[in-house]
Amino acid sequence: MFSVWARKKIAQLYSKMDYFKIQITIPDKLEKALVKVPRKDYKKGVLEIYASLVHLHRTKSKFQFFKDSIGFFDVPSAYLKRVRSHYHKYVDFLLEHQILQFYSENSEVIQKSFDLFEDEIIRRKKYYSTENGKCARYCFLIDPEVGRDKNIIIKNPNADKKWYQITKRSLEHIGLEYSFIKRDSYSRRLHTRITSKTGVRSLSTDEEAIINSYKVYFKNYFNKEFCLIDARACQPTLLHFYLRSRKVDDAQFSYIFENKFYFYDKIVQSGAAEDRQQAKHKFTIWLNGKSAQMPKELNDLFPVATTYLKKIKKKYGYKEIGAKVTRLESKIFIDNILNSINLDFCLSIHDAIIVRHSDLDKAMNHCRHLYGDILEFEVERL
Repeated sequence: MFSVWARKKIAQLYSKMDYFKIQITIPDKLEKALVKVPRKDYKKGVLEIYASLVHLHRTKSKFQFFKDSIGFFDVPSAYLKRVRSHYHKYVDFLLEHQILQFYSENSEVIQKSFDLFEDEIIRRKKYYSTENGKCARYCFLIDPEVGRDKNIIIKNPNADKKWYQITKRSLEHIGLEYSFIKRDSYSRRLHTRITSKTGVRSLSTDEEAIINSYKVYFKNYFNKEFCLIDARACQPTLLHFYLRSRKVDDAQFSYIFENKFYFYDKIVQSGAAEDRQQAKHKFTIWLNGKSAQMPKELNDLFPVATTYLKKIKKKYGYKEIGAKVTRLESKIFIDNILNSINLDFCLSIHDAIIVRHSDLDKAMNHCRHLYGDILEFEVERL
């Protein structure tokens, strides 16, 4: 057994190398299949891919193609490749031992028989969805929540991404825990201790208190050293461009953006809301809520856009249109702005970034260069 000191040193080493420990449940069927595998590195690869698939199974939407069918879920190849570059052989192992099954819409005959009493050899073809990147769809043939619990240490699949590196470095700089950095599989937003609903837990202050607002944390401990660059009315603006790309022309909705009015102020001025806060709340429900929950005031104000949103919600589920807009927001602020900014410190907060005040001009120019033709950026001193 390792001493307490040795365990701390090992934990620090893994933290620096961007590895993390997770607990997974290994079903009996998988455990029996692994017993026959002599190579430890191959076993570890199977477990890492299996753990990644379990995570996707828990977080992604399930597709049921007929009543009481097994729920399939999307598995992006890029995601598995970040876990193991040769992920195919580990997936094949799980398929071969009937831990996993892929979704297929058609098949091909690989050996035709001319004997009436002999079956043809048919191979099912794997289905790929290209809506969110190249994705196969899989389902588990076993219950991934029943079995023996086991701790494994795996490499963080995002460790080599620039957005991850700058986020980790920035959180460490302001004394916050950086073990919690992850992308939401639904909206692709980046979640850290400053976006967590449980609040900001300071590691550098004496009290190590839970602070429910990152703005309070910055203002209390850093004396206006940082600035927030925020995109004004980001989601309404992105929805406008999305509707325009789909040839959906709502004159009332488009008028606000084409004349550069502030969206939420126009909602208030129309009488659809009493103040900005209520306007934001109603827009959020209008975009993300079920059709029956969409506020009548906005339905009446934007009839063409409302008809389109209801159509999409009915066809693909009420969360789909909101998810599309939020994914577009994440692509802008994380995959493009954060991933390409040439600064030592930068943190993203959904539709905003936090930078040092000394880097404000450089950061603002970077944002405007990339998206100044779409978004309007404003600054708040923290």
